[in-house]
Amino acid sequence: MSVPPARPAPHDGDVVLRRRDGAAQSNAVIFLVEHQGRVAGTVEVKHMDGGNGELSWAVFPEHRGQGVAARAVRLMIRYAFDELELHRVAAYADPHDRASLRTAGRAGLRREGLVRASEERGGESSGGDGAERHDRVNWRDWRPTLNPHPATVSSVSSTPGYRPSASSLRA
Repeated sequence: MSVPPARPAPHDGDVVLRRRDGAAQSNAVIFLVEHQGRVAGTVEVKHMDGGNGELSWAVFPEHRGQGVAARAVRLMIRYAFDELELHRVAAYADPHDRASLRTAGRAGLRREGLVRASEERGGESSGGDGAERHDRVNWRDWRPTLNPHPATVSSVSSTPGYRPSASSLRA
């Protein structure tokens, strides 16, 4: 993954993202999250195939409940689209982790659905003794396009006698 040239640090009020050098994974971009001048956590995007990215974040307890995580994730989404030129970003959260679910929604991600048994915890990664499968909630955002579904629009609008209702015109 190519690294964009250095630019001013992404910020939203008192939340600033500072790029972390020497990331362990070459396909990940990691930022330290600063809140009121102190390190408050991390946010990252892993570059996946096909212009997709996977988001993750962590905020230290003393900075929780202040909107820091949501603002940091929102900044990372903007960075992923504008600087990394990704087309879609996704985040996965435990369905019982209410704070992460709230953060994803407040950051502007949209819930896509529940991914059943998609994560293995508590044992060897190869399915060893003690390993259990857990569900995850999938959230996403994508770069807007002018006409995301041209086939759908043209096939519906060319139907004889078709008149769009007010509800069909809403996105």
